[in-house]
Formats: sequence, C-alpha cells, structure tokens
Amino acid sequence: MIQRLDLGEKLAGAGETDPSPERMDAVRDALGLPAALALPGRTVIVAKDPFLDRLDGKRAEQFREAGARIRDLRSSLTQALAGLVSAAVRNLVRYSGWRTLLEWAVVLAVAALLVRQLARGRFVPERTIDESGGQRRRRTERTDWVREAETAVARGDVDAAVRGFYRALLSALAARGLVRDDPALTAGECRVAVGSVRPGLYPVVAEATGAFERVVYGETPGRMGDVDALRRAERAARAA
Repeated sequence: MIQRLDLGEKLAGAGETDPSPERMDAVRDALGLPAALALPGRTVIVAKDPFLDRLDGKRAEQFREAGARIRDLRSSLTQALAGLVSAAVRNLVRYSGWRTLLEWAVVLAVAALLVRQLARGRFVPERTIDESGGQRRRRTERTDWVREAETAVARGDVDAAVRGFYRALLSALAARGLVRDDPALTAGECRVAVGSVRPGLYPVVAEATGAFERVVYGETPGRMGDVDALRRAERAARAA
C-alpha cells in the first residue's frame, strides 16, 4: 500500500505540469482504493476518498491537492501501523514460543517500514520560533502569530514567516472548532480534520499546509508564494 501511495503521489506531481482527466484517473488507479490491509490481529481498511473522487484533473492545483491528500493517507496508514507495533510489543512481552518468534518477525518488518517513513521526513514535529528565527522555544497561546509572521516578512525572513502563518492558521482553525487546539498538530492532521468537517475550506488549507511542509521538510527554499498561500488560508479560516 505504501508503494501505491508513493506512485500516486509521483503521478500527482507529474500531473501538475500537464493536467488532464486521464492523469487524475491514473492517480486514483495507482492508489487502488478501497483496499483492505490484512495485518496480524486486525484488518486496516483504506476507504475510497471522496475528495480525490471529485477531482476532474483539469487544473494543476487539483493535482497539488491530490498530492497533499495522498500524503495524509500515508500519514494515517503509518500511524495505524505504529499503533499495531505498540500493541504487538505489549502482547509479545507476555508470551513465548515458536509463534512469538513469528510475531516478532512481523513486528520488526512493520517497524522497519515506519523507520523508512520517518527517514523520509514525513513526520516532522512542528516547532515554534523566536523573533530572530534562530533558537526555537515554545510560545504562549496569546502570541499574535499574524503579527509575528508579518514582522518576519518585513525583515525578509521567509521561512520564519511561513512558520508564523502556519501557527496563525492553526489558531484560527482551532478557534472555530475545526481542529483540536494543539500546537503540535501536524500539517497532515490539519488537512484531515478540515477535509472532514469543512470540505469547502480544504483546498486553501491543503495548499497552505503543503507549502508549509515543503519549507520545513527542506524540499524547496521558502518563497513569498508560500507565504501568500498561508496568509490566504489564515484569513479564510478566520472568516469561516
């Protein structure tokens, strides 16, 4: 399934440069949803995604949104696998025998998969920043993140502005009950939550959180286009 998600994300990236309905169909076909993953002691169902099904593939931004959605699916799946490993370890420490050896082999295989995903930078803990954009520290809930972000823009610190607007976006969404009030909320969790309770807001949030991920994961240097995407999303969240 991870390979399917990887292929789907790759095809979505290719579709940005040459969008077409056929390319979007190829993205969905690569995922092969719905899918049932048989794991030791449980079955994980990866359902068809209504958001992906609605994309007609006629615009490049739809492929960016599809890529973001696929990253969310990968995050959810890997978290489910992490839960499986945790439960399996708790059970295995209480039993012994030949069956335990086989179960340990499965646990180690799943753990290796999780390590691979973590190594790819799919789970980067959200961190806060100080005024200089250097040493990170936790801020209080009363921080005016929009002001912090605009101050970073004024001094030309695009990366700090991206991080500041991301925090402002989370605060605005949390204030309206669309996401949980948690400064450690990941970009993927944010998209999943918004897509579930406010689908109309999902595209602008997906664009913004995708920009945030590209910057914090080091995939691309921060650009003003990323800042603008996050600024638009924060304003849309406050108006929601």
